[in-house]
Amino acid sequence: MSHTRHAVIALTAVSLAVPAVLADDLFPPPWRGTHGTTFQHWGFDLPGGGSPDNGLNNPFGTPLFSPSPGANWDPIDPSGQRTGTYMITLSDTLDFEVPNHDHPGGQKELWLQFVYTTIDGIGPTSSVLDPAGGAAFTLTNSSSTDLGGGLYHQLDIYSYADCPPGELVTLSPGTPNSPAWIDQVVIDTRCVIPSPASISILSLAGLAALRRRRAD
Repeated sequence: MSHTRHAVIALTAVSLAVPAVLADDLFPPPWRGTHGTTFQHWGFDLPGGGSPDNGLNNPFGTPLFSPSPGANWDPIDPSGQRTGTYMITLSDTLDFEVPNHDHPGGQKELWLQFVYTTIDGIGPTSSVLDPAGGAAFTLTNSSSTDLGGGLYHQLDIYSYADCPPGELVTLSPGTPNSPAWIDQVVIDTRCVIPSPASISILSLAGLAALRRRRAD
């Protein structure tokens, strides 16, 4: 067997072992693929809701996408750069249900990436809810990247002081009169569970504080 053939086989093995880098997956979290994490990617190649059509790794169940009745699937966005998009305006929404690891006392982290086109410079807004308790996640970081021609990439990072059995991610127009064409949605989640050592430290700190209050 020639050295060239060996090299081709080696490169093929590497390409199969490493997940493909997705075009609009610009900022994947460093913990993706580790134990207890989830990954789901919708590209809206065809109209209609359903499970992710561009990538999925969720051991806790099948995520579901549901467009509101007014959200329209467009074969191409106004920039002419993207095919398979959902246009939202007025009170339209795109909802994404993500089943997850139920672990009370953990800390949930969610990274949301989406690509959109706007004609007035106002992009859509995102929100994340705990469907079981109805409480909102906290937006800890938000950044936008101008891809040119009215096309933008958005990264929103959320946290929540619990690990519920699922999340509801919603995209809405920035204002009722600001239509947006959504092309890609990527959601990553992880549940951070405090180690026994950190729990012990926190417990000792709380006990010390309690003793100080009693001494006062």
